[in-house]
Amino acid sequence: MDSTILKFPDGFFWGSATSSYQVEGGIENNDWAEAARDDRVPRAGEACDHYRRFEEDFDILKELGQNAYRFSIEWARIEPEEGRWNFEAVEHYRNVLVSLRKRDIEPLVTLWHFTLPFWLSKKGGWENKKSIEYFSRYAEFIVEQYRDLVKFWITLNEPLVYVGEAYLRKRWPPQKRSPAKARRVRKHLIRAHQEAFLTIKTISSFLRVGIAKHFVQYLPARPHSFFDTRVVRVMESFDMNFLEKIKKSQDFIG
Repeated sequence: MDSTILKFPDGFFWGSATSSYQVEGGIENNDWAEAARDDRVPRAGEACDHYRRFEEDFDILKELGQNAYRFSIEWARIEPEEGRWNFEAVEHYRNVLVSLRKRDIEPLVTLWHFTLPFWLSKKGGWENKKSIEYFSRYAEFIVEQYRDLVKFWITLNEPLVYVGEAYLRKRWPPQKRSPAKARRVRKHLIRAHQEAFLTIKTISSFLRVGIAKHFVQYLPARPHSFFDTRVVRVMESFDMNFLEKIKKSQDFIG
């Protein structure tokens, strides 16, 4: 039996990750909640009530020996109407961050994890070029609020997963199948990340900014098939081109 002990370096983060819509519960004014009303996507409902029970959840993290927690801020709570900030929600997330700091748990904050405020989805969501401006404004507001508590910021969660599920497979809001719109949204997400990166760095060059990007190794189903091999090359190119576009706007990658 191998008795080798794996030792992690000092400062290594060992933690968990969630998204606001999956765990918080009680959100009614984003695009996913709207789609859930007529059963187009699963209902979140109260989820696991993390919005109210975060203290208990963080006690569990501490008991598990974790020292980091990645979570997302729900944009629709912060900006329920265009240009109107909800300072009650701002205070809630400050309490979340203070609770993590009290337990010596490092927060890694995601600004966007798939859901959009309903007002923005009605304007076309990421299809609308102005979404870049809206996101940059939101990023600036949030980072200014919590710069004293958060060092690590993640702008977007798995943007290409979103493009595929929302604009090619029709599974996620806005549930469209349009390669042309998929390309447009992809372009706007790249720009949104770049602009948010610059915005955050303007606030403080000491803050660390990155993106959460899924990585997939593609293999042809039939190794000797020209078609399958070609599809794999296209998919790999799609991934690498995205990373190439944002490589100068990254302190880390998830």
